[in-house]
Amino acid sequence: MLNAKQIAEKFDGKVIGNENKSFTFFSSIKEHNIPSDSLSYITDKKYYKVLENTLASIVIIPFEEDENLLNLLKNSKATLVMVKNPVFVFVSILRDWQESNKIKRVGISKTSIIADDVILGKDIYIGENVVIEKGAIIGDGSEIYSNTFIGENVKIGKNNLIYSNVSIMKDVEIKDNVIIHSGVTIGSDGFGFLFNKTFHMKVPQIGSVKIGNDVEIGANTTIDRSTLGNTIIGDGTKIDNLVQIAHNVEIGKHCIICSQVGIAGSTIIGDYVTLAGQAGITGHISIGNAAIVAAQAGVTKSVKPNEIVSGYPAMAHRDANHIYVLNRKLPEMYETIKYLQNELKILKNKLKDKNI
Repeated sequence: MLNAKQIAEKFDGKVIGNENKSFTFFSSIKEHNIPSDSLSYITDKKYYKVLENTLASIVIIPFEEDENLLNLLKNSKATLVMVKNPVFVFVSILRDWQESNKIKRVGISKTSIIADDVILGKDIYIGENVVIEKGAIIGDGSEIYSNTFIGENVKIGKNNLIYSNVSIMKDVEIKDNVIIHSGVTIGSDGFGFLFNKTFHMKVPQIGSVKIGNDVEIGANTTIDRSTLGNTIIGDGTKIDNLVQIAHNVEIGKHCIICSQVGIAGSTIIGDYVTLAGQAGITGHISIGNAAIVAAQAGVTKSVKPNEIVSGYPAMAHRDANHIYVLNRKLPEMYETIKYLQNELKILKNKLKDKNI
């Protein structure tokens, strides 16, 4: 583990306290029973007051120029490391620690069922009861955990991590350094039906799914194969749990798609887009680069690049907020209208009595 001096040197920081202090554990500063010899971080000044009694060995904090606060910080029991971005530094150290402690699994379980023509790379792991059908390719260093199904002609690249109970259907292509969590289904049929006078006729879904490099797919997410062509997930995109991505959807690079988002068929999503939790996206529209769709928004038409939309139907976030404020005033406005209507009725009766 790094000591305070090494953290400061690595991340261009400054130490307050014992620069030789080290740590063994990682902790949240808000925990009631922080273990001693732990590393924590603070991003908000309101938590500075806990520093006088914290058991943490090292706390990463933002750079501070206020002399009064600096004097307060000198009373900290923990050694402090001031950096530009405490969260980034903490996460970077945590990632390095996790990587150094990672146990790489290698080997093929005797209970797995692998077709004779499957191509297996070097240093791979295939767990118990994994099924890999004919024509599949598994790249070097990939790990596939128990009870996972890999269909015909699936291509899986290098250093992928596929957890238990994943279903990857035929012809799907997955590039390198992808993480797929338990319960994910990739390549199930798209929801395509044509009404033929008296019944719904199934439209064959003969396309596939292509997943780019460095993608992460959360538990129980579903990504449907395309009718024709491919459903596409771009490099670096991160998908949360319980997301539905329909047939022929194309998602760009480095997008964030939060839990319970539903994206209907043939929608095109640009790069660096954020879809917040429970957002619903209708089909056959586009969402421009770096756009943000707020939580529970219902998007019924295309969204321009860099635009922020919310509400239902989704609109410019400022307009949606204005409507929300007015909606909360509707009961008061209704009573006012009723009062004015009554006053107007009284006035009309008075004028009528006077024959005016």
